[in-house]
Amino acid sequence: RLHCLSVPPNAALSAVRLLGQAGLVERSRIIMEKPFGTDLSSSVLLNAKLHEVFAEEQIFRIDHFLGKEPAQNVLAFRFANGLFEPIWNRNVIDHVQIDVPETLGLGARSGFYEQTGAYRDRVVTHLFQILRFMAMEPPTSPEPAPISEQKNKVFRSMLPIEPRDVVRGQYTGYRQEEGVGPESDTETFIALRCSIDNWRWAGVPFYLRPGMRLDKLGLQFAMHDTGLLGDVLEACERLILDAMRGDRTLFTTAEGIERLWQVSTPLLEAPPPVRFCAPGSWGPNAIHQPVAPRARRSPFERAWRAPNTLGR
Repeated sequence: RLHCLSVPPNAALSAVRLLGQAGLVERSRIIMEKPFGTDLSSSVLLNAKLHEVFAEEQIFRIDHFLGKEPAQNVLAFRFANGLFEPIWNRNVIDHVQIDVPETLGLGARSGFYEQTGAYRDRVVTHLFQILRFMAMEPPTSPEPAPISEQKNKVFRSMLPIEPRDVVRGQYTGYRQEEGVGPESDTETFIALRCSIDNWRWAGVPFYLRPGMRLDKLGLQFAMHDTGLLGDVLEACERLILDAMRGDRTLFTTAEGIERLWQVSTPLLEAPPPVRFCAPGSWGPNAIHQPVAPRARRSPFERAWRAPNTLGR
């Protein structure tokens, strides 16, 4: 038996309690949709309430982004070819870049975005999940449990996100959209640098950049000068089928979610100011700030590269 809660966050716990009262918990699984909290304390509280009714192995926290073919290709690219294992480390890889730009504005979703912003809505729920696929150690077997453990190890090794390594942007015109205040400080774009403190990735920066009303739509991964690009496809069907089978490979855990909010605490407590950027651009000019030491190596569009003052 599978319960799929496609309900607003403020109704999710009520639905969980009702399932418990109705005796529908035993021999069942439950799919929960994001957001999984808005900070560490709310995430811990949410998980505690869920665990009062369902065991952790019954809970499947769905992120439709991970059901998309390009996201799944990361796992295949990472482990299907032993050729990459000797070079998949800090001795060869200079940096990792993950871009998820969107061309559309927020429109009717602006009211929701006012409560989340690009960091909570995109980075914690989507890009960090892609990051752990790229950074995880090879599992002992291709079964869901060993894969899940290796993914959690990545999050345990992440260093806190420092405000100085983050640039927040907001596209011009966002404040005029319905449900948005004239002084809104919500970011519709964010660029950040994060680090993983383990033997494989020590000293290798991971650059993440999602945003709305940008230059193009896509999902791009890059390591050094090699990238993967794929069409973004709807994938809830795949994830629901996985939940029915009990396959947790593409789902996150309570431990993983809480760790992400923990490393996010410095940024959430002292976010840098929002900078305006033109619709159809690649974000504010300040995006060079987090990538400056390695900007010359960036594999994609010129907006990531520092200006060439030598004319070369």
